[in-house]
Amino acid sequence: MSRRIGSIQLDLPKSWHWIPQVGRAGDRWAAEMAERLLPEPLRDEDALAVLAEQLGDVYSNVEESGAPDAWTAVCAPPPAYVLLSGMIMFQASSTASLDSYSMALAEWTNAENSGEVRSADPIDEVLPAGRVKGAHVILNRPVVAPSGIVEQVLEERVVLALEPPGCDNVLEIVCIAASLGSFKDMTRDMLELLRPLVVLTKEG
Repeated sequence: MSRRIGSIQLDLPKSWHWIPQVGRAGDRWAAEMAERLLPEPLRDEDALAVLAEQLGDVYSNVEESGAPDAWTAVCAPPPAYVLLSGMIMFQASSTASLDSYSMALAEWTNAENSGEVRSADPIDEVLPAGRVKGAHVILNRPVVAPSGIVEQVLEERVVLALEPPGCDNVLEIVCIAASLGSFKDMTRDMLELLRPLVVLTKEG
């Protein structure tokens, strides 16, 4: 009998925080979360507004991604708290195996096929929850400046698929840094974050 990914359990480091799955009012959640995250000395109106706006943007991005069942968390590290360092999203995929995922990833990151991928360093590790394959990727992203001019901005990502033993699909994991250099070693940091991950399966 086939088994598929049902849910995940993950104790996040203290600077990471889960956001609610799509369905709850994003603006209200963002304001409430900003109040909880900011220490009293930093909790002025401007700082709360800045953090709430960032949290709301993450929630909106998830809502618009077409992945309402994804599990998503954001990183708000000290000492600033008010500036998010990144986000991570987990989603049960229809992709059946790591080999299938790796083929699609290689096609996307191939410099001849994709002008947006600047570099891609492969990742292949075994974690307690299963084997992961993917890449640490630097992308060229077009951003419209206040002047109206389109500028190219570098974006740092770690993209992975995890294959739980005996499971008929993979868990796709995407971490996006808020800016280049937000993490000292993004690949290592993400693999360490994933070590406590538990993937619960269900009958397919």
